[in-house]
Amino acid sequence: MKKLLLPLIGALALPGIAAAQQIKIGAVDMGKVFAEYYKTKKAEAELKDRAAGYEKDLKNRAAELQKLQEDGRKLEEDAENPAFNEEKRSEKRKLRDAKLTEFRLLAQTLNETKNTRERELREQQGRVRGAIVEEILKVVQDIAKRDGYQLIVDKAGNTLSGVSAFLYVQDTLDITSSIVKELNRNAPPANDKKDNGKK
Repeated sequence: MKKLLLPLIGALALPGIAAAQQIKIGAVDMGKVFAEYYKTKKAEAELKDRAAGYEKDLKNRAAELQKLQEDGRKLEEDAENPAFNEEKRSEKRKLRDAKLTEFRLLAQTLNETKNTRERELREQQGRVRGAIVEEILKVVQDIAKRDGYQLIVDKAGNTLSGVSAFLYVQDTLDITSSIVKELNRNAPPANDKKDNGKK
């Protein structure tokens, strides 16, 4: 029985092996594609500008907070200054307490604003990244269908252990440059800083 089973398994496996040899496989470095796509660069620049605006606003608010703290210290000194009469010191204590309350409210607002803006930036980054990845995957699928690929793998994809899922990918299978070229086909012309300076 075993003697009959082995040739039968071999005969059944041969068509599968032959079919496997005809499969057209492509490999893409998705990290490189993502980094070289013009929309990624544009989105990163926009996020960077937005973050810089947030940072500037937070620095201005922090400067206000610093001034309130300094004003509070001055009022504290005046409230304890024996050169002032009791009425004047009492007035300075009330002003100091008001500054302290204002300081606490501004500090709380600053902290909430910082957290909100960080969250907004993370969410925007996630949305933009998701949209860009979706566009990239569509182009990969279109090229796969157009050029007859049955399988395209991400050669840069890592496993949970941090090692590439594909330890070796033959260079002839790599279609990364084709994907990048197709994605950037409709890219707006790059601004030449030298030309802008001459005009």
